[in-house]
Amino acid sequence: ATWGLEGWERELGIPVDPEKPIEQRRSVILSKLRGICSVTTQLLKSVAEAYDGGTVEVYAQPGSYRFTVKFIDTLGVPDNLRDLQAAIEEIKPAHLAVDYEYRYLLIDQVQAMTLDEIQNHKLTDFAPFIPV
Repeated sequence: ATWGLEGWERELGIPVDPEKPIEQRRSVILSKLRGICSVTTQLLKSVAEAYDGGTVEVYAQPGSYRFTVKFIDTLGVPDNLRDLQAAIEEIKPAHLAVDYEYRYLLIDQVQAMTLDEIQNHKLTDFAPFIPV
């Protein structure tokens, strides 16, 4: 749907932002609808995949009161990450911390690419440089 997005957003308490791409708005609505029940790793996975549009794995670490959301298909930081983080914060139990794990192109993958292949990737597909 495109014409009914604003109605769904209002009904679900989602801030209406017509400047956001329609796909992102849809994913927020779908995720919110999926999040109406008890919280499990499967629910968190389902919500995260609705935002990301790719495969996501969720790992629970009960001993340290945290869980990790790992993006499998997406390179770099997902475009809709802020909305996903807000949705996760809204549905997760307050005592649990959440970590996000991203996937980047590795050096051996980049070395095997042609210059054209490298130029077809966004800069955010490559791991950020962090001095040691």
